[in-house]
Amino acid sequence: MATLLALSACSAIDETSAGNTTTAERAAGGEIVFGAEDEPSGFNYATSKDSILGVRDVVENLFFFAAKSRPDGTLYYEGLAAEPAIVSDQPQIVEWKINPDSTWSDGTPVTTQDIKYYFDNVTNPKNDVASRVGYDLISKLDLVDAKTFRATFRSRYGDFRGLWQAVPQAAHLKSTPGGWENGLNNDPGPSAGPYKFERWTKGESITLVPNPQWKLQPKPTVDRIVFRFLPESSTIPDALRNQEINIVEAQAQLDLMQDLQHVDGLKLEISTGPRFEHLVLNHKDPVVGDPAVRKAIAHALDRDAIVKALVAPFQPEAKRLDNMVLTNAQAPGSEPHGEQYHSADPEAAKRILQYAGWIPGPNGVRAKSGKQLTIQFSAVAGNQRQEQTLELIKNQLSKVGINLTIDTCPAACLFSDRLPAGKFQITLKGFSGSPFPVADARARFGTGGGDNYSKYSNARFDELAKQAAETLQAQEQIRLANEMDKVLWEDLPMLPLFQRPDLVAYRASLVGIEPNGTRDGVLWNAAGWGLSK
Repeated sequence: MATLLALSACSAIDETSAGNTTTAERAAGGEIVFGAEDEPSGFNYATSKDSILGVRDVVENLFFFAAKSRPDGTLYYEGLAAEPAIVSDQPQIVEWKINPDSTWSDGTPVTTQDIKYYFDNVTNPKNDVASRVGYDLISKLDLVDAKTFRATFRSRYGDFRGLWQAVPQAAHLKSTPGGWENGLNNDPGPSAGPYKFERWTKGESITLVPNPQWKLQPKPTVDRIVFRFLPESSTIPDALRNQEINIVEAQAQLDLMQDLQHVDGLKLEISTGPRFEHLVLNHKDPVVGDPAVRKAIAHALDRDAIVKALVAPFQPEAKRLDNMVLTNAQAPGSEPHGEQYHSADPEAAKRILQYAGWIPGPNGVRAKSGKQLTIQFSAVAGNQRQEQTLELIKNQLSKVGINLTIDTCPAACLFSDRLPAGKFQITLKGFSGSPFPVADARARFGTGGGDNYSKYSNARFDELAKQAAETLQAQEQIRLANEMDKVLWEDLPMLPLFQRPDLVAYRASLVGIEPNGTRDGVLWNAAGWGLSK
């Protein structure tokens, strides 16, 4: 991954910006079926209810994106005519120029009116929004012309290159019942990407077909991409073996890899980027909100054992993650913190609970004021690796007198309902980051952040995050990011486990597949996918 702010530019998308294939390598026609772990809950990725990987995968090739990440973490500017430019330093004013060829699938040009509608809704405090980070610092948005706009920032903002992603068409949403929050519940509307939406068969699949208005390169050569929903990870090997799907991106796990190694005609690749597994601890919960309980959980966890059991068998160099802001692959200046929790210390956990009034009961479960220390663990149903992780954690916590009960539900239920509403105690969640870790951390931990499922709030963290967002110096941002992390380890809104390796398995007959460990995922260059000639 590139270091912070050291991001290369590309004046516009071309054959190499979105992958290495050329039209000459791809056969005309055919169908690619992608095995999707999550079914979308709707299509407005900017809302918290739809801010899940299953939605991002689909809209990755439908909506307007000013910038996307290549596998090495550098940026290319898909929807722009050039890299955004700082035209004034005091105050900071940044100018974006929309690519003159960017057009919606209904023939309407992508214009600054789409940007304004997106901005007005993201900054509306009454709206459901996953993250306002960056947009909340814009004091004025000027529409210079139909394709040029400028944002004036209240203070410097170094991560401006990460703005304007997954922007749906303004004219469509304005006239669609349900508007911003619910207008895209069943149909994403017109497309500004290489594909357009054709149909959604609930519980089964979503089909995309080439967008005839896509004027950029590369142009799709396949007839359609189908997202077939496979919420049970155990079904992936048979689906590939029977050619019900021909590509999948899944959480890497030993059993799955061993099964797939015996499927003829497959290619297997592992990507590692700013993606990680972590426990989210609900600070508003009466039990988990107690700092003593959170510290006891942190001491009781043997994170090294979890890594050794789940990741090291196929990635021997894997190690636990000790920074909540900067992942190991993201910046050379990432520092490990939370030293007191690096090794499991069950005795320390017991002492903390005992001092807080949690007394061991006859069945080994601690209790306080007649109430047992039983914590409900919410997780996605059908995910084998999550189930294995939960069992390890349950056994580790039972040794200090914490009883863990497991509650599972589909991804849409957990991520679109329970987590945003705070209806959980602890959950296991994967996070897919971007080349802008400070902006990501502000959304996850900043007071009122849309992705702040732990409902965490700390004025010191907010101030450090503000300073980090304002600096334009890469090393200073890294220093401040590490200071942010120190605050998080004091409060424990989450517990990081490991940087998540993802597995991409696909039929050898496919060309153009390039695994991408950033938030954009393997579908980042689907315009260049095809069947080999």
